[in-house]
Amino acid sequence: MDAPDRAVSPQSAAAPAPMLSSEILAWHEVTRHYRRPLGGWWWAAAILVPLSLALVSAGFGIGSAATASAAGAPSATTPVTSSIPSTSTPVTSPSSSASATVPPATAVPFGLVRVGETVTVTGSFADQAAKKAAIQALQAALGAKITVADQTGIAAGSVGLSAEAAAALGGAFVLVPDLAVQFDGSIVTLSGTAPSEQAVAAAEHAVAVAYPAAGVRSELIAAVSSPVDCATLSGQVKAVAGTGQITFGNKKSALTTAGTKAVDAAARLLKACPKAAVVVYGYTDGLGTPEGNKKVSQQRADAVKKLLRKLGVSNPIAAKGRSGANLIADNSTPAGQAANRRAEISVG
Repeated sequence: MDAPDRAVSPQSAAAPAPMLSSEILAWHEVTRHYRRPLGGWWWAAAILVPLSLALVSAGFGIGSAATASAAGAPSATTPVTSSIPSTSTPVTSPSSSASATVPPATAVPFGLVRVGETVTVTGSFADQAAKKAAIQALQAALGAKITVADQTGIAAGSVGLSAEAAAALGGAFVLVPDLAVQFDGSIVTLSGTAPSEQAVAAAEHAVAVAYPAAGVRSELIAAVSSPVDCATLSGQVKAVAGTGQITFGNKKSALTTAGTKAVDAAARLLKACPKAAVVVYGYTDGLGTPEGNKKVSQQRADAVKKLLRKLGVSNPIAAKGRSGANLIADNSTPAGQAANRRAEISVG
């Protein structure tokens, strides 16, 4: 269909040459009637369509996954911590880490002395709990008639008296009314006067149980002679003079005071069983020459034999020097060397 003819006003028809601007204005005037403003349906679509898409995305977890992935990735402004230490970070050297290491626990001197009905305890414990346990165990072993005077302290890293050792020592303090036990960290020395040889042996056994890893030096003596069981003589003599109790000075054959007391205690037992054969072994610390050690060890054995005879022992006695054999203590320390300079009395 052809387009309808435009109506021309007489004025425009009469115009010889219409202006371009006039035609443009006329076109706007005509087309204005065909343009419609944005209606309500348009605004509804503009709002509802994005909202519907958002709801669908939320239902399928699309938005949350995107958010999570975005949160997991570091942003440009978020600092990232490097696993590689920087040059400014101090690095612990082996020496500094070793110095920071807690030192191992060490044995410390400890003492227990009974005077009358009181046992005084000196030394130190690693902590309050260890102290309480040991003191309570000692008091329980002593019974109600003997009390404990606690004069100990606390020193971290120290190994004081264990509860087991305290319980064992309690029995010894019951047997010996003036018992004194001194531990220097490696050697336990006990002294006092027991009412019988059996009490002496029992006290020494209790100390050995309390300190199984330490050397034991006994200076205990029996005040009153009591019947001795010859069937167990060997064990009784060993308890008083066969485990390092008979000691000497360095390169000397003269007995120490403690060594003399030990020989005296053995003599009391041996005289009750005169038929038992006796062997005295002499030892050195082994640090001298072989010839010198042999000579000194024999002199020590002879000195013990001579003292036994002087004390009235009529048993058959053999004396043998064994140089530096059978060390009983750490020979790298002065205390260990002193313990190894010894004699032992053996029965049978």
